[in-house]
Amino acid sequence: MAGFTHSQLKNKSFDEEIKEKDEGSVTRAEESSSKRAGTELEQEIIKKQKIDDDQEEAEMKKHMEILLV
Repeated sequence: MAGFTHSQLKNKSFDEEIKEKDEGSVTRAEESSSKRAGTELEQEIIKKQKIDDDQEEAEMKKHMEILLV
């Protein structure tokens, strides 16, 4: 039984035990979804930085063309 001692189970009702198990599973689900959200956020930040870098590079090339002409 999920690591409970006999005395702990004796003092709990069945509903309380089920409720605690459900809360534990919800917490694990929330953790995994927050981890996914964190990685998605990091990916979005990286994409935006890459776009900014590409725009800066294009702008620098234009300036270099102007200077060379």
